[in-house]
Amino acid sequence: MLLCTARLVGLQLLISCCWAFACHSTESSPDFTLPGDYLLAGLFPLHSGCLQVRHRPEVTLCDRSCSFNEHGYHLFQAMRLGVEEINNSTALLPNITLGYQLYDVCSDSANVYATLRVLSLPGQHHIELQGDLLHYSPTVLAVIGPDSTNRAATTAALLSPFLVPMISYAASSETLSVKRQYPSFLRTIPNDKYQVETMVLLLQKFGWTWISLVGSSDDYGQLGVQALENQATGQGICIAFKDIMPFSAQVGDERMQCLMRHLAQAGATVVVVFSSRQLARVFFESVVLTNLTGKVWVASEAWALSRHITGVPGIQRIGMVLGVAIQKRAVPGLKAFEEAYARADKKAPRPCHKGSWCSSNQLCRECQAFMAHTMPKLKAFSMSSAYNAYRAVYAVAHGLHQLLGCASGACSRGRVYPWQLLEQIHKVHFLLHKDTVAFNDNRDPLSSYNIIAWDWNGPKWTFTVLGSSTWSPVQLNINETKIQWHGKDNQVPKSVCSSDCLEGHQRVVTGFHHCCFECVPCGAGTFLNKSATWVRTCQRTTTRPNVSPSACSSTSCPGSPSSPRPASTTASTCLRPT
Repeated sequence: MLLCTARLVGLQLLISCCWAFACHSTESSPDFTLPGDYLLAGLFPLHSGCLQVRHRPEVTLCDRSCSFNEHGYHLFQAMRLGVEEINNSTALLPNITLGYQLYDVCSDSANVYATLRVLSLPGQHHIELQGDLLHYSPTVLAVIGPDSTNRAATTAALLSPFLVPMISYAASSETLSVKRQYPSFLRTIPNDKYQVETMVLLLQKFGWTWISLVGSSDDYGQLGVQALENQATGQGICIAFKDIMPFSAQVGDERMQCLMRHLAQAGATVVVVFSSRQLARVFFESVVLTNLTGKVWVASEAWALSRHITGVPGIQRIGMVLGVAIQKRAVPGLKAFEEAYARADKKAPRPCHKGSWCSSNQLCRECQAFMAHTMPKLKAFSMSSAYNAYRAVYAVAHGLHQLLGCASGACSRGRVYPWQLLEQIHKVHFLLHKDTVAFNDNRDPLSSYNIIAWDWNGPKWTFTVLGSSTWSPVQLNINETKIQWHGKDNQVPKSVCSSDCLEGHQRVVTGFHHCCFECVPCGAGTFLNKSATWVRTCQRTTTRPNVSPSACSSTSCPGSPSSPRPASTTASTCLRPT
């Protein structure tokens, strides 16, 4: 099986290289490579992808005008800083230098190409087909990245037969923890399993049982929505409306207009948006355009603190935003490192003549043109994500430190196979700026989430940390005194289909959801059975149970049934007309 996979990878490399280099004459930047005793690879989205029609399977040229990705730039610089610090350290990997090969993964094709390049033999541009993959020595020992679940799954699948360690700083999908499928995958961002459980606890804490659920069309959004629906309904929460935004969604198009109409009609105050940053931007621009206000929006970690979303004009009017965010961490010295980079004299890009083997993914003209006053600002979201990339570099370094026997003060220098390093990385346990870095049995980090709320002071945005979520098991700790609800008298907004019944009344479900019901008085000689979690019915008994008088139905039980709300259409979707 491994040999077959290796042959497939070799074929893909051949095809990719043929198209990539027969058609392009490109340049490469010196900042993307650094020589060393042992090499790491870094996969970062320095530019954003774009939709375009292709007539042949070319690798995307990432370095395009107007597509620069500031967030990816900070991750790129965090890895460069981490390697520089380790090389200057006398305690970690003494007398050993780490090098790197960094790639811009602006698209799926660029990501596949970069992965195949790091699997190639040193100094060559092909993958050698051999029966014993455990003794295969690719160009790099470990890979940091890439950024999304979709791309990470592709890279992990290609690296796994060779057991090349891969530590992603942003891919959070639970499916990546399946070790039989992705045996060499690790990450420094929490597993979405814990994010989903945290969201469900958040909904339960405030009694929100009638919600809408929207996700992006990538693996992150679809798998997150599916897991959240399964867990939420298992805890008695009803989904008033559910939909997935297509990758091609645009503000004002018929598909997004349909989605907005369904959200308004569902009647749920709370809307959970489990989405990538790109589609979350389209979604909230549509929300503002539709003037859909008065909601509580629950954010997934991918966009909870993103300036890409808070920068949507008019977004401060949409209601309240609560979110699950990765812990706020800082990379010491990263801002100064980026400022020094901006001030430094950059070496000119190296020319790459037609027919040579230069990479189309190792060039960033915008980066080279930065000056101190034009460099991208380092915000909280990017800093926390950059810390995860920085932490991944240190995890690899500590694993290599153990493997080379550096604890004695002198590191051995010999051939290292990727699978040997993988074993050691899994065992690392160290402090990095007072933060414990270690991996559990699923090779997920020992970490936690912050629970945040957006704050607006006029047009100025900031956020408040309300509490945290820790595991395992998942526990939610929130300081409710910090919450400024947008409703009257700072009351918690309600998001229910029907209000609770008064004592002595049973719930009679109307429609498809147990959350939508009428309240009907129990008859004489019956009692209200509260043993069921959601459905409470009046039951007649010949032997009177030991229940409190208030639970008994009689003409003396006061009150009237609450007014039921009509059931909404669950799991509705907006379909394109045929």
